[in-house]
Amino acid sequence: MPKVLVLYYSSYGHIEAMASAIAEGAREAGAQVDIKRVPELVPDEVARSMHFKLDQAAPIAKVVSELQSQMSSNVTTFAQYGALAALKEKEKTAAALKTMLAAFDRRRKNLHAELNKIPGISCLLAEGAFYLFPNIGKTGLKSSDFCANLLEAEKVAVVPGIAFGADDCIRLSYATSDEIIAKGVARLANFCKTL
Repeated sequence: MPKVLVLYYSSYGHIEAMASAIAEGAREAGAQVDIKRVPELVPDEVARSMHFKLDQAAPIAKVVSELQSQMSSNVTTFAQYGALAALKEKEKTAAALKTMLAAFDRRRKNLHAELNKIPGISCLLAEGAFYLFPNIGKTGLKSSDFCANLLEAEKVAVVPGIAFGADDCIRLSYATSDEIIAKGVARLANFCKTL
């Protein structure tokens, strides 16, 4: 049975709670656990207390990693308050959501239509997300070259499709204003005329 010593140095309740949660997770993973609050960490003491084989540490490391990810990579505080307001103000939320969905649907359809007008580009109409994934294969360029040249020539940044396993495509976001989309598509069309 692996032995784990959880040491923490803080009088703050949330640090003690985190140390207790780590200890509990290690116990559930089959470790013998000792938890101590110490005035300062002494490296030699820590090293002596952590003598167990690496293969024994794997389940404990997994538990600690999962706990850490839940404690430090959560939704930001302002987003949590926004979610709370959305739940409390259901009618306002529904109205705002309806407006946003209409705007994104309009942008998606407009971007799709404008892309398909550009010679050398073809695009399917996406049913979700905030992206379109047009095919640029007929331009004769691979996605990384296309993106680099477009950025240099027209100052438009798009994502190479090779990052998604499709080197004949690029990814465009329509999570922006109608004006920026129109300006970007016009620049993309200008670029494609030079190919």
